[in-house]
Amino acid sequence: MQRISEIAVFDGRMAGRPSKGDRHAFMTRIPRQAADKVRDDAHRLGLSYSDYIAYLVSNAVGVETPLPATSSDTAQRELPLASAS
Repeated sequence: MQRISEIAVFDGRMAGRPSKGDRHAFMTRIPRQAADKVRDDAHRLGLSYSDYIAYLVSNAVGVETPLPATSSDTAQRELPLASAS
């Protein structure tokens, strides 16, 4: 029987989305009006809320960070049922 660590490895790399680098998780609450604007802007740009907030905060504190790739650039594609085994 294979171990999970052996199953998850593909071509010497872990399966799944690529790392976004060294990150730290924050949990905070912001005023609803600001949250609505962040959601609207993130949606308009095709970004996740998390990626857009990370971009905004990083640049606000002087850590120059480029705008992340849009979610459509990195989204998983649907596998047609005929191709599934």
